[in-house]
Amino acid sequence: MSHALLLLSTLAFAGDVAPEPDAAWGRVINGEEVRGDAFPSAVAIGFDASAFSRGSRQAYQATCSASLITTRMLLTAAHCTAEYERQGIPLEGVLEYGAAFFGLDVNSGEVDAVGFADIINHPKYGGQNNPENDIGVIILDEDVDVKPTWFQVGEITEKQAVGKTVTSVGYGSDSYYNGPGSGVKRRVQLVIDQVDEQFLRTFAATNPTQGNVCSGDSGGPQYRRRKDGTLVQWGVHSNVFGGSSAATICNAASSSTNVGTFSDWVLRHIEDEHGTTDRCTLQRSYGDRVCDLDCVDPDVDCELDVDEDGLVSDEEFERVDFDANGLVDDEEIERFRRGCSHTGGAPAGLALLGLVGLALRRRR
Repeated sequence: MSHALLLLSTLAFAGDVAPEPDAAWGRVINGEEVRGDAFPSAVAIGFDASAFSRGSRQAYQATCSASLITTRMLLTAAHCTAEYERQGIPLEGVLEYGAAFFGLDVNSGEVDAVGFADIINHPKYGGQNNPENDIGVIILDEDVDVKPTWFQVGEITEKQAVGKTVTSVGYGSDSYYNGPGSGVKRRVQLVIDQVDEQFLRTFAATNPTQGNVCSGDSGGPQYRRRKDGTLVQWGVHSNVFGGSSAATICNAASSSTNVGTFSDWVLRHIEDEHGTTDRCTLQRSYGDRVCDLDCVDPDVDCELDVDEDGLVSDEEFERVDFDANGLVDDEEIERFRRGCSHTGGAPAGLALLGLVGLALRRRR
């Protein structure tokens, strides 16, 4: 008998006893642990229980996953937050104790916790028994110093997606539903097998290592890598299919909400929060040494990129920094546009500072 479930993880309470893990599935459900600074915009969400944890290192509880799409907005699954209210936990309580965790291992406590300012779920979310429109956004208490990853704007078609490899990232169980391993950032490569307006579906049997997502990965991102190496989010983990036993509940297939279908809804809330939907403004891409061609305003990086390789090298930056102070201002850009030359250059170590300054001046 097959079994489908939303991927919401539950809080672990003292006295809960988990079944023994199935070692054969421990290595394939969530693929492998993320190392270093890979996928920084993929985060865990849950509760900061430090106010009543009596000093326990388990003060941070991860229940779902999410992705940073602007400097203070997360994209996640609606069921990650909507179901709490249905269980009698008011929105005020979720906002008071809810938090996003930036880092690799929530259980270690060595993560940055940022609180919630607001939660907005799709108004047509169908609930646990009908998880259509399973998408929502979370507004953080403050901007974070992590570069967001943009999402697919516009339709994702069957022709475009079926057979393509994507990378799913989440903080869920590494073996089975509600099992051990939650709270650690992991990734897995999946192959899209079916596409419709609501979901991108993948079957474990067709995936490398027979990988899949599992409990606690809900709301996490499913990324597609573009030809230029950048990532774009195609899906939001929603539900899984498997056998009826705990050991096999995540081993058959999974569905992720088709972000392209809901991109207009997401963009409306971005506009409400930030006053713009310009990806390059929201992601601080102006002046980041990468030539972005889909900005609302022309990206000055494309002008500085003389060899047209898509990146601004130290040498190319130094050609514009006429006073060699490690900063590029509007006057220097205009002088560069007029074709003036200069001697000297900025120290290599200061080049990044200059571009950061440029980016800040261009934010609207």
